[in-house]
Amino acid sequence: MNRLVRAEWYRFLHAGHFVEWLIIVCAVIISLMWAVEPDILSLNIEQMLPACVEGSMSIQLFVPVLVAVIVGFGYMRKTAYYEVMAGNKISQIILSKVVVDAIVVAVCAFAAFCVIPAMAYIRNGLGDVNHVGERVALFFVILLHICIAGALMATALRHIIASVAIYLRFAALEGILSMILLLIASEETPKWLEIVQEWLVVNQITQVFLGEVTARFTVAVLGSLLLEAAFLYVISYICMKKKLYR
Repeated sequence: MNRLVRAEWYRFLHAGHFVEWLIIVCAVIISLMWAVEPDILSLNIEQMLPACVEGSMSIQLFVPVLVAVIVGFGYMRKTAYYEVMAGNKISQIILSKVVVDAIVVAVCAFAAFCVIPAMAYIRNGLGDVNHVGERVALFFVILLHICIAGALMATALRHIIASVAIYLRFAALEGILSMILLLIASEETPKWLEIVQEWLVVNQITQVFLGEVTARFTVAVLGSLLLEAAFLYVISYICMKKKLYR
């Protein structure tokens, strides 16, 4: 496992322009906050939360794409196939890509996103907002969710086309599902719909900044991460197990 992690680190740092791409993405994340609200540094944390939601919606779309591209690039160049051909366990191969590619990108994206709010907090304070620590922690879990999904989508498809698949997953699939659920439900939002919506990433981003942080919502954020990661891991494992490597 340690050897696979070191090899993945080497590929991340030297096999492409991944570090430069990550720096550019982090710069874009920081600039997004200004694009959404030019006077954002004059606001306190409470006042800037709507801008955080708008910025996060964009992050949700292109950050997992970057992870999928990084992982998929190895399969496009055929270098990733040697990990299986060398006799490494499939579970360890998948985990090494999650540990290096998904977690590193999630941490960097999270740090970049926190730059402007941290500056605003130092200058203007929190305002009237509660559960700040919990909101920050849950937002990181959401970022981790989308990055892990991007990495596992790439190991499942073993192609750079995974970047398109993960984009459609977060850009369209949840939106379509939300619309279907709203059509099924009555005019007044029933309790079951509120619960289901908390398990969708697009709704989690809004609630983590603007909604109420409850135990049920916390379970939904953590549970949705675990469920999707488990599902994509199983798909990746089965697909890699059945693949004939020559």
